[in-house]
Amino acid sequence: MVILANKLLKERLADHGYYEVPHISGLYTHKTRPIWFTLRVDDFSIKYSGKEHADHLLQVLRGHCMVEVDWNGAQYCRITLNWNYMDRYVGIFMPNYVQKQLVRYRQRESHQKQLCPFQPAPINYGWNSDELKNELESRAVGKEDETYIRQVVGSFLYYARAVNLTMLTTLSDIASEQSKPTEKTMKRVKKLLDYMYTNPNTVIRFHASDTILNLHSDASYLSAACRISQEGCYVFLGSMPKNWQTHLL
Repeated sequence: MVILANKLLKERLADHGYYEVPHISGLYTHKTRPIWFTLRVDDFSIKYSGKEHADHLLQVLRGHCMVEVDWNGAQYCRITLNWNYMDRYVGIFMPNYVQKQLVRYRQRESHQKQLCPFQPAPINYGWNSDELKNELESRAVGKEDETYIRQVVGSFLYYARAVNLTMLTTLSDIASEQSKPTEKTMKRVKKLLDYMYTNPNTVIRFHASDTILNLHSDASYLSAACRISQEGCYVFLGSMPKNWQTHLL
């Protein structure tokens, strides 16, 4: 049903000049209007220059379905967005999400402080530092613990991808063992939950960048041998000069 609804929505948007950007799934723009938006299931996140262009999109959508609008842009896909236009950054977080999951997995009382979610392999120094060491075998856990491990991975995977990227290595490591989990896998899960108890309110901040594409180009007429003209261009990314109007002149 979701696929059919998405296909129908694309067709309806296309009738009014909106289309999905090639090679970027879920990102849409308009043929002539300065507006872009991302679409995930039934959630829109819209960027526009000129409110009349946002109103045009809303008018199209209201012609086919009920629409709720948040002009502050404070929520998207269960993520809270804290916009700071003066300092040019946005902070994203999911308030109370970790606390609810910890209650679900009975981590309110039994916990210890953890500053790292992952237990790396010990570093070996010396002439045999590149030798692989066999890990000690660990006993398999029961069916109930298998389900518990899969639930933890599933509950925190979206949160890790959206907000707390420091968990991804740990979740990937646990997920690789969840088909045949052992007591060692369970210890990794407990360590991860302790880390989440220690760091329940992660905020990731995105700052506006002044990076621009710089081009230094030059050309010469009949300057090389055999009366050949030359031209060249050096392209690089850099910060915008403070007196960029003078540079453009």
